[in-house]
Amino acid sequence: MDAWATCSNAQGANSDSLYRKRLGEFAAFQECSASTAEAAAPQWTAQLPGAACSVTPTHIAIARTGRQALGEPDERECVFLELEGAAPDAQVTPLVLQLAKGSRFTGSEPLRWAPSQARATRLRVEGAYPDVSIEVYFLHGRLEYDVITSTPKALEAVKIRVEGARALRVTEDGSLSADLPLGPLLQRKPRAATEGAPATTIPCAYRVLGPRTFGFVAEDHMGALRIDPQLEYGTYLGGIELDEGYSITTDGNGACFVTGNTGSSDFPTTPGSFKTIGTPFGDAFITKLSPDGSQVEFSTFLGLGDMRAVALSPNGSVVAAGKGISTGIPSESFPTTPNAIYASVGQNSIPAFCVLSHDGAALLYGTYVGGGIAPIEDIYVDSLNRLYACGAVTFSFSYPFPLTPGPLGALKGLYDSMLMRFSLTSLAMEFGCAIGGSGTEGAFGLSVRSDGAAATISRTSSVGYPVTAGVPQPVNNSPLHDKLGVTVVSPSGASLEWSTFWGGTLPGSAFASNALACAFDSTGALTVAGTTATKDFPTTPGAFKQMGQGSPTIASDCFVSRFAPDGTSVQFSTLLLNAGANFFRDAIVAPDGTTLGTGFTTSPNYPVTPGALKLTPGGGASDPALARFSADGSAVLYGTFLGGGFDTAEESHSLAMDSVGAVYITGYTNSPNFPVTPGAFDTIYNNNGFSPFDCWIQKITPPVNQLPGLNAYGTGTPGCAGPHLLAAHSTPKLNNPHFALTCANAPRGANGILIYSSAPEPVGVDSLGIGALSHIQILGASLGWLDLSAPPQGTSTTKLPIPNSPHFLGLKVYAQAFWLWPASQPCPQLPFGLSSSNGLEIVIQN
Repeated sequence: MDAWATCSNAQGANSDSLYRKRLGEFAAFQECSASTAEAAAPQWTAQLPGAACSVTPTHIAIARTGRQALGEPDERECVFLELEGAAPDAQVTPLVLQLAKGSRFTGSEPLRWAPSQARATRLRVEGAYPDVSIEVYFLHGRLEYDVITSTPKALEAVKIRVEGARALRVTEDGSLSADLPLGPLLQRKPRAATEGAPATTIPCAYRVLGPRTFGFVAEDHMGALRIDPQLEYGTYLGGIELDEGYSITTDGNGACFVTGNTGSSDFPTTPGSFKTIGTPFGDAFITKLSPDGSQVEFSTFLGLGDMRAVALSPNGSVVAAGKGISTGIPSESFPTTPNAIYASVGQNSIPAFCVLSHDGAALLYGTYVGGGIAPIEDIYVDSLNRLYACGAVTFSFSYPFPLTPGPLGALKGLYDSMLMRFSLTSLAMEFGCAIGGSGTEGAFGLSVRSDGAAATISRTSSVGYPVTAGVPQPVNNSPLHDKLGVTVVSPSGASLEWSTFWGGTLPGSAFASNALACAFDSTGALTVAGTTATKDFPTTPGAFKQMGQGSPTIASDCFVSRFAPDGTSVQFSTLLLNAGANFFRDAIVAPDGTTLGTGFTTSPNYPVTPGALKLTPGGGASDPALARFSADGSAVLYGTFLGGGFDTAEESHSLAMDSVGAVYITGYTNSPNFPVTPGAFDTIYNNNGFSPFDCWIQKITPPVNQLPGLNAYGTGTPGCAGPHLLAAHSTPKLNNPHFALTCANAPRGANGILIYSSAPEPVGVDSLGIGALSHIQILGASLGWLDLSAPPQGTSTTKLPIPNSPHFLGLKVYAQAFWLWPASQPCPQLPFGLSSSNGLEIVIQN
């Protein structure tokens, strides 16, 4: 549920003393004052540009400031939710840490300042009410919270007070309105679904318990219930003919941009957009949806074409690329401008791209690129306003592709993989590359590193595909069948940084074209994802799935592999399934290192996880699906079916993620019961009985699922840098050489110990009387310890490889980190200078 209000920090804005006290405290928190930092502890905070959130076991608060005109007071948007009757020993646990840490400068003593403090974007409040937990997170500048209950009766205990509200009421549409002095606070009608399989929607509603207090009521159900599950919106998009969403991206405000192809003359367009009347033969389109999915902010036809990719430039203009089709009639053909590489191509179909203004009203640039008939498959626009594009290129007498002289500037086979960079500022080609051997190649996935180096993943039939020394597969070990080529080109486009074959020795290593994607992470490691039908696809020890199905005619697997930054080793490689046909159409790497892939599946045993959006397949020929792999490929953290249920196929083609973790997905469906949401732009399935597919878009916020075998508990003793968080980022399973524990907010450069025990102290006790809580039994239990050291950034990582020995299976170990604050970093609130982390239960898995 969203919780958001608009109020002011002007004097006299609110007569409620408690509300004004909280507002004043939070204003002080925003300004990093000592009083708030100490009064609010222990607490976890999240800090985003212009926004902050404070969570304690008894209240949830969020505030955002916006600068007004000169001479006017700043506006402050804020809301405070008090958990009435919350247990005093309730705990706040971070579920997702931000990579970008914040800093707190408390008071005038530099030694008490806390730079590089860990922040969280998702928190869980546990123990406030029996059998209830509350998850708190950010979603596009507003606070969201989900209530999870494990028993039907537990919900009755939840009572939430809106501080400062004069009155509460439930509106006709089921929303909750809180009357605040400067306008109502609205929380949308709650949605609820069971967390077990099969998932069941449960009727749920607000209940007003007093002038400022509310709770929830839900029908009887079996098992755990999550109120406000992760579907933000679902909508159709299209007309009465075939409509297909092929690529999606998002801006910084939660709006999404979709491109694809439509045969519908009644496809929804908006007044003032570039082209509002389609051709008789179908069109490419670009559509922008509002952050809540309720409105089309602009939508336009592009003319005849096959659009495969969409991206945003730094100034907000929209780039779409694929294949343009010309009939010789300008009003029907793909749009071009006079300064194009090729502004006119007669009656031909060749690679092309165009640039529209941010509001979709004007064509800024449009061009055919040349080099054959294969479309541009993927694009990327960097911070310097340079467009990268990949696809396939061949010899063309009439419209040759503009290759750059040099080692990568000549064609080697019938088709080569194409990589180009084009300046959207000067409207000029910077380089054009052909990568391949004597056979046939085509690049389907593209990613760009922060320094401008570009990676492609290709299908290749060449023995002589270019490879570099020291890579994992320097030769094509299956010359009669297609392989993958993974290649990184230098920032200048003049040479290869590294390049390797990738795949198994049996047929189908690159099974299914267009099902390929690649992505750099912040370290420069390159993740590649796609589809394979070979049984011996290379995987690594500890991977989620290590053996393929080996039936290229009837079955296929999704794969995810991550290469080291220099390409000389594979950090992990895993498969996904063991039944049916399964395809990844697109994949991205999230800031936390996890990999998300989407496509479609025919498998009845797709690895869905508890709390999934859809736990069972729809019953048709194929179902769109989503999977999220852990950062080391050892586990599926989140898996779900998508879509509705009907007799033929549904697919997802593309996904994108925004800065707060919401995921946007598009594809096509023929399901009249596709899961659309009330208030979405189009909730009615459109078809004329002959072309039954509609484009669809979903925006979801996947829940954070705990890795199997790990359970964090307790809060420990916060040091001056904030609460320590002891966590693991891979599954504690047999034969996992990458297992490690990380402790955040340690004293910078200090020493500590990691203590592990055979027994827990769930409540937390001060066993030694030194002011540091222990969550493991120090007295009377089997103990061991390891020395710790914290680097200058204050985050300590300890590797604990788990051998492949059945003797360890099922073993339970309880761990906790203790730190001694050095004299150079005194921490006055710790009498003996000793602080501790949360406890962590570790159960060795198979």
